[in-house]
Amino acid sequence: MSEKQKYTEDGLPIVSKTTAQVFLRDIFQRVVHEPGENTRQWLNELVNNFSRENPNLAELVQNYFRIIKEPASILPRPDQLFYQGAFITYEVLRRQVEANKLEESIN
Repeated sequence: MSEKQKYTEDGLPIVSKTTAQVFLRDIFQRVVHEPGENTRQWLNELVNNFSRENPNLAELVQNYFRIIKEPASILPRPDQLFYQGAFITYEVLRRQVEANKLEESIN
């Protein structure tokens, strides 16, 4: 994959190293150096934006966390939950791109 490539073959955006580093810096600054009400508000804003912009994906993530909280489920370590949620989110975005392409080819 070339550094200048902007999208995956499925049409998902490829996050640049700069974007990832800046976002990580912002998260680190807020969570580690500025914990408190402003950080909670910022995180709530991220969740609200996510829910407003992509409600079905937000519901999928919420349902995933309900499932893993069930006593019968095999729970991963807490530090793995975030990664699993991220991978599930990425996969569902990829599948949506496939569904969109199929729908466009039919219409």
